[in-house]
Amino acid sequence: MAGLVRSVHRNGPSDTWHVELLDELAPAERPAPFMAQRHVFKSRSAALEWLGIQEWDATAEATG
Repeated sequence: MAGLVRSVHRNGPSDTWHVELLDELAPAERPAPFMAQRHVFKSRSAALEWLGIQEWDATAEATG
């Protein structure tokens, strides 16, 4: 299990996002794509793409 967190500073949110495994795992036990315990991204969409998660578009019209 992993968490996706946006960095926040005194001046407000930053453009840095962290994806981090919630349990400390040895390198050989980490699931793909984790090569380290934590990875840093410049945007939420970049982090989601790296995780293989398609970002939901709230502005898209519903179909069906």
